[in-house]
Amino acid sequence: MTSAAAPSFRNDMDRPLLVATREAGLNDVFTPLVPATWDVVEVPLTTTTVLAPADVAAALRDTGYPRFATVVVTSARAAASVSLVPMDDDTALLAVGDVTATALHNLGHVVRAVSDDGALGLAPLVETGPVLLLGAVEIRPELGVVLRDRGLEVVHVACYETVPVALTPAQRDLLTRAQAVVAGSPRSWAVAAPHVASDAVVVVPGATTAAAVGETHSRVHVGWDGSLRQTLEDWTA
Repeated sequence: MTSAAAPSFRNDMDRPLLVATREAGLNDVFTPLVPATWDVVEVPLTTTTVLAPADVAAALRDTGYPRFATVVVTSARAAASVSLVPMDDDTALLAVGDVTATALHNLGHVVRAVSDDGALGLAPLVETGPVLLLGAVEIRPELGVVLRDRGLEVVHVACYETVPVALTPAQRDLLTRAQAVVAGSPRSWAVAAPHVASDAVVVVPGATTAAAVGETHSRVHVGWDGSLRQTLEDWTA
């Protein structure tokens, strides 16, 4: 969580504005934490297509591995596809972030380790291959590079694809006027970044998106727990 002087209001009604950019239904996890004195507007910045289970299963067969020793689930969206992965009781199931771990637990999977520091934070915990990276069509390459440099066999199988949307002038204006913007992924931040004011706070779910935002923006709040309400209240105090 960062601290700074309160920004000047850019909202027409002189109330602070939070723009929630996750896809429909995904913003409900944090909107109850937004103070009642704030306005909240949803502007989804990406659309996601979940790949058919048959296509994911075919991609897993095409890897040629009858079993994976380690499975890294990079997103909660990938949790439903874990049941398609050839594993046994010795397979290490690892999750990137608490949200992903919770999604896996809710589906009955036993998660051996969780990284709060992005996918790369799991690298020291990966001991044996073959390693499956299960997630989006495009994933960050760092973990795969590190593991391959250690001589491990690593494959990536996608189970969904997220693509950016084209913003309307009205949506760009909302992002520009916002005192806070929620960015759920590096992909959504790439869409929002050119339009977000430098004094706005950007709210992200975890370390991976925080790192992406931090490359160009200094005011970042990680996580949507009780501290989010305090951050927003502090921002306008």
